[in-house]
Order: sequence, then structure tokens, then C-alpha cells
Amino acid sequence: MMRAVITSALFASLAISALMMPASAQSTVARASCHSQAQSIKAGQKEAKALQAERSALLEEVEAAGDEWEAAESTRLFGDAEVAKADAAKQEYEALKAELMKIDEDLQAQVAELNSAVTDYNNRCATKKG
Repeated sequence: MMRAVITSALFASLAISALMMPASAQSTVARASCHSQAQSIKAGQKEAKALQAERSALLEEVEAAGDEWEAAESTRLFGDAEVAKADAAKQEYEALKAELMKIDEDLQAQVAELNSAVTDYNNRCATKKG
């Protein structure tokens, strides 16, 4: 979030100073700004892909923990040891599920920020053909 604020402030300062420059200098500043935006988008895409891979791996762990908990629940009535095993399995499942939900939230926020950056880039930097 802080990076977005800093980036926005940088782009705002570039835009203001660009108004006071000759056309050729404005073009150079615009190209530099667009290049910077493109690099930032590429970095964001890499981060999102890494987070998606982490999420996918954790999802498999959550599913396995859920299966273990269900299996442990089926023997809960057999004795105290089984109750403890079922409770421990449930705690593990709930902890992994909470971690997965946090990663999901982070991924959604990152993708929303990335989509906004792409839209901004397209509006400012993409050339129209035709």
C-alpha cells in the first residue's frame, strides 16, 4: 500500500513537472514514467503468481487436514485418546484454513491493485492503433 502511495506521488510530481517542460522533454518523461509503470506491473505479476502458487500448495494441505479431521471425528466416541486426536486434528485444520483465508485476502487485494495499475497504464501509456 505504501508503495502505491509513493508511486502515485512520484507520478503526480512527474506530471506536474512535465507541464513545465518543452514537448520533447515531456515525451521523454512520459516514456520514462510508462517504462517505470510497466516494470512495476511485471513485478506485481510475479508477486501475484508466487502468492497463487503458495495458495495452491496450502489448499492441498487444508484439504488433507480436513480429511484427517473427518476421519478422526468418526472415532471420537471410542475414548479419550480419540477425542484428543479429533480435537487436535480440528485445530490443525482450522489453523490452516485461517492461513488460507489470509492468503486469499492478500491475493485478492494484490490482484485488485495490479488491475488498477494496468488500467492506469493502458489509459496513460498504451498507443492507439488505427
